[in-house]
Parts: sequence; structure tokens; C-alpha cells
Amino acid sequence: MATKATIDGRPILGATPFVWEFRPGTSPSTATADLAPGHAEELTSGPLRPVRLEIGDGDEMRTVRDLYVVQRLPGANEKLARVLLADRRWFWNRTVIKQTFNLRRHIG
Repeated sequence: MATKATIDGRPILGATPFVWEFRPGTSPSTATADLAPGHAEELTSGPLRPVRLEIGDGDEMRTVRDLYVVQRLPGANEKLARVLLADRRWFWNRTVIKQTFNLRRHIG
């Protein structure tokens, strides 16, 4: 049976392969999905809100919650719209702190 995926009930089109990868750590998991232009407009209009991704075959569906559609991207043609889907780690403030630890002192 073919794999199906939806974002808040709106089907992800099979124009390009869609893969959602779970990543440990602080880097956000992101993926791009092809949708109908009307569905992409519904998901990207208004303030950011959490969406639900359902993916699987007809018998076993998995649900990923608290994802965000952060950006609408141009599709391959006018009948396709692409959206960028990310988890909550996308919004984390990342500050680089440059420190050095356990260095020998040059004395004498």
C-alpha cells in the first residue's frame, strides 16, 4: 500500500518524496512538502500555530504533533506550492559562546 501523509488533514502531494526525520539534539528537524496552492495558503496565512503531521500507510498511521509551517516556498510549477515544516527547535535562540576549558597554563 502506498504511503500517505497529511498536514492538518491537507494531503501532501507526491510530486517530490517527503521524508520526516527525527533528530536528537538541538538542531531542528525540517522537511519540505508539496501541497495544493490553496492548502499552502491556508497553512501559512495568519499567525504561526502548531500543526499535526500524519504519515503512514492506510493501516498504520503515525502522528507528529507540535510542528510549524514556517515558510511558503515556490513550487515546481503554478499548480504546486511548497512549504517548510519544522519542529519547535526552529524557534530556539542559539547563541554561540566561545570558551576554552582544561588548558595548561604556561608559567615560568
